[in-house]
Amino acid sequence: RACAGRGRAGSGGHCKGIEWLEGWSVLEGSGATGSARILAMAMAEGTGGDGEWPERRRGERWEVMEKTWEDVKEEDGILRVPVQRRVRRRDENRITSSIRRGLIRYLYVALDLSDSMKETDLKPTRGALAKKELMTFIDRFFDENPLSQMGVLVTQNRQVTRLTELTGSPRLHKNQVNELSTVGGEATLQATLEMAIACLRSAPDYGQRELLILYGSIMSCDAGDIFEAIAGAKRSKLRVSVICLAAEVYICKRVAEETGGTFAVARSEPHLHELLEKQLQPPPRTAGTAEDEGDFFMVGFPERKLDQQPFFLLDGRDVCLSSVAHECPQCKALVADLPSRCPVCALQLNSSAHIARSYHHLFPVPAWEDVGPPDAPAATPAAPAEASAAGGGCFACLRALSAGGGCYRCPACRELFCGECEAYVHDVLHNCPGCLGRHGPAAAAEDAQGPGGAAADA
Repeated sequence: RACAGRGRAGSGGHCKGIEWLEGWSVLEGSGATGSARILAMAMAEGTGGDGEWPERRRGERWEVMEKTWEDVKEEDGILRVPVQRRVRRRDENRITSSIRRGLIRYLYVALDLSDSMKETDLKPTRGALAKKELMTFIDRFFDENPLSQMGVLVTQNRQVTRLTELTGSPRLHKNQVNELSTVGGEATLQATLEMAIACLRSAPDYGQRELLILYGSIMSCDAGDIFEAIAGAKRSKLRVSVICLAAEVYICKRVAEETGGTFAVARSEPHLHELLEKQLQPPPRTAGTAEDEGDFFMVGFPERKLDQQPFFLLDGRDVCLSSVAHECPQCKALVADLPSRCPVCALQLNSSAHIARSYHHLFPVPAWEDVGPPDAPAATPAAPAEASAAGGGCFACLRALSAGGGCYRCPACRELFCGECEAYVHDVLHNCPGCLGRHGPAAAAEDAQGPGGAAADA
């Protein structure tokens, strides 16, 4: 924040009156006339010529001190954080509306293992933290996207190698990522894009082609034109998202914007975890991604076989022995994991449980109303059920609703829930217990009206 005084330029080119406030230095001396004019013009343009500087921009995270320790409270010898602060950031990114999404995703994760990943600004190092978060992301990805498949790429020494192919086995990816130890050389963004395009070229058109890059470098050593690789990614309908660990790199942001992906810079270890959590939600299906022949495709539901004698089956491109196998209903080939594509007849193999688990992405639980703590008296720990029935407790966990824990009401069943149950229902369970149990006041009134009532007609 600066202030331009009524300085005048002397005959020798001296300028006085340019003052930086809040402990900044003073511009005074020869050669400062141009700086004075630029600063005065900037003030006139930014303030409309009234001579007053606009309000100071919002401070960065490291410039604002948040006394988070004041919110921590002790209950029965245990330190607890208020639920509102824990779920505040998740509420900003939570999706509670029904939109069309690509549930079948073919995702490649590219990990940067160049020399820049040895830096210790992220503890213990950028590379170690990226590996740790990637291992967690693999488990969470297949838990939230059971119909999808994933592969892993590694870029270092100006080259890109395919660590794992597209498969639905998190065990295979975690074993390969855990064995990574060599870090060195420079990263290449162009070769990463070209490798992802080549690997996803055989992916079916009804799937969503995606590439997630964990990039720790501030440059890219490319052998060719990277803008041609970006154009090729757009033609292949490849959605590229980049998470930078060091700083904002223009070419990474350009790649994400051109392909319809997301771009972000991780500021800390928790922020990196949060950015990876955002990638778990299937992206919306935009116009032009679906092919003209339609969205219907053949799916096989294989039979699971168990035997004391191990089977010879296909695990990706490898042949392995296992006592558990899944038999393709079309060609009777044996595969190791689901979901996958049959290596013989190329039929998409899925499980009915996987399809049911993907249902919540299309029809999420609607947002609940924050009604604050109820006026009913608090319940005693000995009789939580009676308190819940009287309206003073959470419908799910039967605990008393307190002012610090929050109180929410489902708009469909009109039941009250605490803050922890609200977060658990929206982020894990994906179903309202009150709506499923049909015990809410709205459901009781609807049942009392019968099939000829207004609710039944609606």
